[in-house]
Amino acid sequence: MNAMQQADAYFNAWNAHDTDAIIALFSDRGSYADPNVPGGISGPHLAGYVHAIVAGFSDLEFEIAKKFECGSGEIVAEWLMKGTHDGEMNGLPPTGRTIALPGIDVIEAGADGIDSVRGYFSNGTMMEQLDCQVLVQPKRFGPVSSGNSAYTSTGNTAKPGVLGVTQIQVSSPEKREEMSALTRAIIQEICQIPASSQSTPLCRRTVTARR
Repeated sequence: MNAMQQADAYFNAWNAHDTDAIIALFSDRGSYADPNVPGGISGPHLAGYVHAIVAGFSDLEFEIAKKFECGSGEIVAEWLMKGTHDGEMNGLPPTGRTIALPGIDVIEAGADGIDSVRGYFSNGTMMEQLDCQVLVQPKRFGPVSSGNSAYTSTGNTAKPGVLGVTQIQVSSPEKREEMSALTRAIIQEICQIPASSQSTPLCRRTVTARR
């Protein structure tokens, strides 16, 4: 296949949700990179990445707006990623929201397959379309460190007997995602506790995970 045919096969495999076909199109030295994985991934890591996206959007589709060859074996494709967030994706529960995320892929193809795919899109736009908060803040500003917090209320307006705040420091973005998922699960369990079994009225529980 020439470069354009390889690019066509690549997007067709994505639209077919065929992880094996996507991986098979890459050469032995092939890699994939985008704002989520700027260092590049390949092989099993790329397969896991593709699987997570497809699991989150069961109707995932890349609609190609433009596609042209700009050099020997180099294809630039402008696309619109469309789908409904109806499955868990990297710890984010289904929101039921639809996205129409614009982006560009730069694909370098050779005789042995695709050598690299570099994807460009806005993570902030995607999160806003999923109705997720996008906060821009410094990790540290002077003596103050910023992090993430989660809050819920059971609707009980009685004066609480206890107010608890938990701060957990994590060592990596992966640990932060793991802690965020655990926090959501714990909060949901707390909200399901019958009021009669609580020794004191539950009003607020704040959990902060900081890198």
